[in-house]
Amino acid sequence: MSAIAGWLLTIILRFKYPAVFGLAMLGSFDVPIPTNSALMASAFFASTGYLDFFAVLAVSAVGSVLGDNAVYWLARHYGPRLLSIARARRWRISHWVDLVGKDVAAHPVISVFLGQFSPGLAPGINLLAGLAKMRYARFLAFEAAGSISSTAVNVLLGFMFGSNWQYLNRLFGGSIDVIFVVLLIVYV
Repeated sequence: MSAIAGWLLTIILRFKYPAVFGLAMLGSFDVPIPTNSALMASAFFASTGYLDFFAVLAVSAVGSVLGDNAVYWLARHYGPRLLSIARARRWRISHWVDLVGKDVAAHPVISVFLGQFSPGLAPGINLLAGLAKMRYARFLAFEAAGSISSTAVNVLLGFMFGSNWQYLNRLFGGSIDVIFVVLLIVYV
């Protein structure tokens, strides 16, 4: 077990639900921690009776949704200012952000909903949705549905397969990213 995984397990065991909430929220900001592993481990602890399954599911889903919404609102509020600085410095990224952001806003099912199943892509998609000033009600509907579904999958896998949560994470961890990128390439 890696040092980070050991540290995460200690945090979850010591602080329980606030730790699960905080880790789910940090995952929305693309903090380099294995959020899915932490959710699966929390669900494993629920399968042993140390934590409550429904509480783990609820606090992780709420943490994920709140974190994603924070990224959206930070991008919506501060993003245009940062993009104007990028344009003034003639960075090419601002044009790319405008193009992709409009696609994210125009196709929320493929981008916002499915993006929540990929921990590596979701923060960027939430950022682009905010930069593109996607209607908040539309963003919230697809983001919440995607986050809750994604969280439920991880928590159910951890609960059902108990002590094999580390193996499952290694087995399925990156495949969701690959599937999402293929769908995005085919769609665009």
